[in-house]
Amino acid sequence: MGEQTGNYLDFQYTSRDLTGTALQTLPKAVSFSENVHVQSIAPEEGTNRAVLHIRGMGFHSRPENNQVRIGGIEAEVFLPSNPRSLWAQLPPQLEEGKHLVQVRVSGDDGRTWTSWTDDPVWYTVTKKLGGAVKVMVWDSGNWKDDAFRLFLDGVDKGTLYASPGSYVKTWDGLLLTPGPHTAMLLGVNAPDGVGTYSIRITGDVDAPVKDDGIDLTPGVRKFYRFNVKGESSAKRGVLGTVLEPDVSKVLYFE
Repeated sequence: MGEQTGNYLDFQYTSRDLTGTALQTLPKAVSFSENVHVQSIAPEEGTNRAVLHIRGMGFHSRPENNQVRIGGIEAEVFLPSNPRSLWAQLPPQLEEGKHLVQVRVSGDDGRTWTSWTDDPVWYTVTKKLGGAVKVMVWDSGNWKDDAFRLFLDGVDKGTLYASPGSYVKTWDGLLLTPGPHTAMLLGVNAPDGVGTYSIRITGDVDAPVKDDGIDLTPGVRKFYRFNVKGESSAKRGVLGTVLEPDVSKVLYFE
């Protein structure tokens, strides 16, 4: 049915008519890998912000064909990678304690995956720093026709253009350093002159942010200060300073 090529099995499928004449032959696609193992990691302990060097066997040379999870949470795989080495960024939401490091690999087709490895290789979070923050913004009015732009620490993160079918925008998994941060909502569009808005900031913050109103019309700004949990490794400026972005070139009716 297939031919063995190293750690992979390759399959080639051919469709035929009733006389046996070949009609279509699909190209070979690597379906799965055997003997995938995690043998060691470096470092073995540290903060939840570490980058892990994972050594083992059976990995794919393309990063997107490898998946890593640590403590059951998927981690981002970085370049470079090869059959014996991977680099992965720890999920920032990991709590202090021991977490199993697992890998699974797909074939070249990216559709079929091996089982997760179960090798007893563990990473220990000794200190949790910063965390992941989630911001949700939505048009809370009846017409669902307003637009609001989010800035985080002075950086434009994107705009919600509300419509009856889509009036919520979520920024999830924002990785922020410990300490104070500032979010700002800018009114971009309010056809009826009433900017009905809601915002929620949750995650690894000392106190969730919640605000609702009806006055976020074009040009109006709403500032929200919040503190990300953890110990800061560097000063971020004066506590309580509001970071105002340059919105002089923002077009309100885009």
